[in-house]
Amino acid sequence: MNRTGPEDAALQWLSIAQKLEAERRIPDSVRAFQQAMAIAPGLAVGWYEFGRMLRRHGQGDAAEDAFRRALASGLEAPWEAYLEIALLQSELRQDHEGARQALRTALDLAPGYVPAWLNLGNLAEDRGEREEARHSYRSALSHCAEGSELEAMSLARLLDAGMGEMEHAHILVRAESALANARLPRTVRADVGFAMGRWHDREGDPATGFRASLDANRLAGGNSPAYSERAAEDALMGLEAALAAMPTTTAPRQRDVPEPLFIVGMFRSGSTLLEQMLAAHTAIGSMGESPFFPAVVARSLQPFPQALSALDGPVVERLRTAYLDTVHRRQDLGPATYVIDKRPDNLWLLPLIKRVFPSARIIVTRRHPLDNGLSIFQHHLDPRHAPHSTRLDAIGHHIALHDRLVDHCQARFGDDLAIVQYEALVADPAGVLRTLLGWLGLEWQQACLEFHRTAGPVRTASAWQVREPVHGRACGRWRRYARELEPLRDALRRMGVDPAVD
Repeated sequence: MNRTGPEDAALQWLSIAQKLEAERRIPDSVRAFQQAMAIAPGLAVGWYEFGRMLRRHGQGDAAEDAFRRALASGLEAPWEAYLEIALLQSELRQDHEGARQALRTALDLAPGYVPAWLNLGNLAEDRGEREEARHSYRSALSHCAEGSELEAMSLARLLDAGMGEMEHAHILVRAESALANARLPRTVRADVGFAMGRWHDREGDPATGFRASLDANRLAGGNSPAYSERAAEDALMGLEAALAAMPTTTAPRQRDVPEPLFIVGMFRSGSTLLEQMLAAHTAIGSMGESPFFPAVVARSLQPFPQALSALDGPVVERLRTAYLDTVHRRQDLGPATYVIDKRPDNLWLLPLIKRVFPSARIIVTRRHPLDNGLSIFQHHLDPRHAPHSTRLDAIGHHIALHDRLVDHCQARFGDDLAIVQYEALVADPAGVLRTLLGWLGLEWQQACLEFHRTAGPVRTASAWQVREPVHGRACGRWRRYARELEPLRDALRRMGVDPAVD
């Protein structure tokens, strides 16, 4: 296709915009995209790429507008824009029905578009619709080329969703082939390895499962910087200083505005279970894992937490208003006294969160360190954000630092912070929940124990577990792996954490 002079100039600005985003210079990237589209407002690919950047950084309304402009400008593969609209609907707005409709539109346009089938399966998982998830993943597989990246992704999802007995042997052979395929990206092969590890664990073969998890973690960490204990300890020291320097402020509760309730802690520590239990209460809604505060830090508070010193009253007020706007845009929350923002790694952003919402309540979930560490090791966390997750010794070190930070936050925030131990929650859910609800000033509701009957969409690795009544099967799993977990146990001991405490 012949391009005009303005289109060539616009494409140059698009390239600049993408480089700026890669350098995390987000405001500059936005301005470069805007310059490109001012030069060539009919350039469909420009609107599409601008929309993708905006979606990645949590700007859902602007992103959807860009995708609609791309479609109106004649985007060559319109199903790709509908996939992106589905992603922002599900990730930024938690509008699963809107996302489903967008994916169905994409598949009407391109029935063999595997990414749409995969995301349709993901939506079914989020809602606990296992058979629909399996159907979507099988449909994805039927359209995949053998040995392709999309085949590997489909296999990983199907392994987690569960297979019929007649499928086991065939799917496992294909999964082994994908895991060994050096032409595939390491992160995709890692996804397959993690899924195989969990499948063998569920089937009662922990030795084979652990070997698969070990291989998967080697793949996952291979292209990322190694975990640095020194850097992690420096980060903790910076947060401790930020907590100590926080001004003592209060904010009266606003009428007709839900109060944010933050659930934080280690990944795989029971935060999703607690979220679903509390969200079953009629006075509590849930936003799931909101990207708001991480996006703010990435866009305008670098380096963090040192940049907090530049926060003044007007900036804090703008952030508070912007956050509450995201709550108001949620159509599924209804009237609520509290709205849960459940994002485990927000623990490391509490100096910012408590500046924006001084009266916010915080719940920290904790779990036996060996069970917690094992579960992290069996799941594919992004090493860019969780560099500790691919090595058992690094996981142990991070758990110890996490506990130190929790202690500092508890001392700083006092009664605004509550700690929930996973083992206590599953042993006596009614007792733990009654205490929490009393702390929140709410009456007991039996629905909190029947959360699995009405649980909303869940976008975490715990999606299947929270569709069941409370059970303690995940407690003490580490004993099946006692020998393999010695590096984790040694790291915990070295950091002063007793790994034998139940």
